[in-house]
Amino acid sequence: MSHLIHDSLSQDARTEFDREILDHGKLVGMLQELESWLEIPPDHFGAWTETLSGRLTDVVIALRSHFKREEDSPLFREVPINFPRFSGTIDRLMSEHGQFLNDLDEIIDSLESLRQPRQAHIWEMACKTKLVVASLRRHESEENEVLQKAYWEDVGGMD
Repeated sequence: MSHLIHDSLSQDARTEFDREILDHGKLVGMLQELESWLEIPPDHFGAWTETLSGRLTDVVIALRSHFKREEDSPLFREVPINFPRFSGTIDRLMSEHGQFLNDLDEIIDSLESLRQPRQAHIWEMACKTKLVVASLRRHESEENEVLQKAYWEDVGGMD
């Protein structure tokens, strides 16, 4: 007889699972909004760099909180124990958190050090930002996939 692992979770764990998926959705929405903004051609390079720096600062603040919750979450801590096939993926995903924050901090520092940005600077900063955002979106998608496979999939069907 097969069953959904989600059904066997405590109400607290189910609430945390649902909250995590919702939090991932909010973060992805924030990243999509940033991606859309990056597609708008700048009309004043100085204002563009200041605006991007502010937007990235908001993303970093949200990510620090988001990553801390994930790292402290029993959902992520228990996946490698209860579902060993995901342990390598969880280890990699958790180790990526610090690198994302470092990458974004470097972009912010670069933006703040530009005195008179030129179009080449704008293009470089936009490309670096798009690369980090794409990697973050992939990261969040992988986390969702692991949670859904671990906590939702029919265990009996995977044997």
